[in-house]
Amino acid sequence: FVEVVFQEKNIFLVSFNFSKEKLFSLLQDQGIMPVPLYLKDTPLSNKKLKEKYQTIFFKKEKENLASVAAPTASLHFTNRVFKKLEQKGIKRYFINLYVGMGTFAPVSEENLKNKKLHEEYYQVDDEVWGKILDEKKEGKKLVAVGTTVVRTLESLKLKNKNEKIKIYPPNRRGTMKNEKFLFKTDLFIFPPYNFKMVDTMITNFHLPKSSLMMLVEAFLQGKGAKKHLVELYNIAIKHDFRFYSFGDAMLII
Repeated sequence: FVEVVFQEKNIFLVSFNFSKEKLFSLLQDQGIMPVPLYLKDTPLSNKKLKEKYQTIFFKKEKENLASVAAPTASLHFTNRVFKKLEQKGIKRYFINLYVGMGTFAPVSEENLKNKKLHEEYYQVDDEVWGKILDEKKEGKKLVAVGTTVVRTLESLKLKNKNEKIKIYPPNRRGTMKNEKFLFKTDLFIFPPYNFKMVDTMITNFHLPKSSLMMLVEAFLQGKGAKKHLVELYNIAIKHDFRFYSFGDAMLII
């Protein structure tokens, strides 16, 4: 059975009386991956769509299966692109994202009142974070691939560097039981916002009324852009750009 531990409107924290292996088995058999439903008349099978809806570097281990969606800005990257970036001397660093419902949920009155979003979780190795900070100190430009990465990096920077970041064992939050720890963030980025880490962003075209649009608008304003995000979206629509998860991307420098 499933016990409801906590409820906040349409968000539930639940506890299962069976193992995570059983849970993953049930999800695999009965669950439906949220492959975007707006793809019409695609020649691809559902199995192929599921493959396309994964990044080339996603981790297959069960303990990493915790996102409700793919970090879609990363879908633009292939091994060929990575090789070209490497040839140009561009370094890349990976962080583990546990993408939450904030990716889809429209902004609520409560979000605006409290200036917080639903919590999302992520993992960043100390070594990786140290290298990122070193790159910044050397004046290197940091390119974040996706809004969730932006939110993660800005959340980390907001912490006092002499203070350990508060972390939670996954089993305390009703997720997975393993030896790793997750960071969490409820950071809500909206205009005006002073970005402290990210210099450049790659992001897809997002759903209306989402917090992601507010984050991108804040980034544009921080860059002194001459046009607002809605104006840029209208240009994209006029030129038949593709929107959402399997769509095109913006590079904001």
